[in-house]
Order: sequence, then structure tokens, then C-alpha cells
Amino acid sequence: MTTVAPAPLESSVIELPRKWKTAIVLSVMSVVAFVAFGLLGDERTAIVVWSDATDAIVLPDMPVTSKTVCLVLGVLLLVMAAISVWFTIGRKPVPLWLIIAFTAVFIVALVLWTGAGSKVPVVFLLTGSIALATPVVFGALAGVIGERVGVVNIAIEGQLLAGAFVAAVVGSITGNLTLGLLSALLGGPRIT
Repeated sequence: MTTVAPAPLESSVIELPRKWKTAIVLSVMSVVAFVAFGLLGDERTAIVVWSDATDAIVLPDMPVTSKTVCLVLGVLLLVMAAISVWFTIGRKPVPLWLIIAFTAVFIVALVLWTGAGSKVPVVFLLTGSIALATPVVFGALAGVIGERVGVVNIAIEGQLLAGAFVAAVVGSITGNLTLGLLSALLGGPRIT
């Protein structure tokens, strides 16, 4: 009796498809930053203000030439975009730290580009962004809590706006902020 040896299994290496979306977005944004903010940027000085004169610790203002700094940041953004392309060619996902660093550098370049010839109050920008992000965070948390209990609520933003409107109207008419706050609790969910 003769036996036939089984054919050797071919190595079945499955290559993951390349996902170019992140690399393309980072590349386009880096070219925009390099050209618009750097090459075509304003030569005037942007004064970065770290603290107010009335603060306990007063940090000195930092005058920078907007065009020069934006050129340097644009080159840094181009390098980060090239790294994301390198990750994509190697069929690896672009790391989150690279995307976060790219976003931070792009925002700094944008702020310095818009602040050319004037003062850029860093503390005011940070506190304003935190204050303006609070309603968005509350809406997102409401959505997460609702989904965890099995309720899909697509009217969260409308409820927040309706509650704010009712609170503003009642608080203005009565002159009582507590009554305005309580009316927001009743007015927001009932509108939808």
C-alpha cells in the first residue's frame, strides 16, 4: 500500500488593507499649514501672553514672528504627516499619540497665524475652550448614560437648548436665578 504525502500548506498570510484616510487628512492639513500659515503668512509679531498683570505669578510675554514660527511648525507637521504615511505603508494603524500631537501643533500654528500683529492670550483661550466645552460634555454624558440603560435619545441637544431657553426666559422675567434653573429642569425634557 502506498501513501501519498499531503501537499505542504502554503503560508496564508493575510495582509490587512491599507487605511489611507488618516494619512491623507494629515498630509493635506500639513500642506495647508505650511503654505497658508508659513509661506503666505504674516511677517508681523504675535505676542503670546501667558498671564495677566494682576496675577500672583506674572510670566513675561513672548513676542514671536508669526511667519517664522509657522514655517517651523509647518515643517514639523509635514514630518508628522510623513510618519503617518510610513505607518500606513507598513499596514500599521497611525498611533493616537501622533494624531494628538499633530492636532496640538496645528492649533498652535493656527492661533499664531491669526494672532499676527496682536496679542494671543493663552490663558483666556484655554479657559474659554473649557467653558464652551462643558455643554458638549454634558450632552455626551447624557447620551452615554441613556445608551447604557437602553434608551436611544437623538434629541439631547434640543433638550439642552430648550432648557437653556426656558431658564433664560423665566430667570429674566422673575429675576430669580434659582427659579430659572428649576424651570430649565422642567422645560428641557418636556419640549421633545
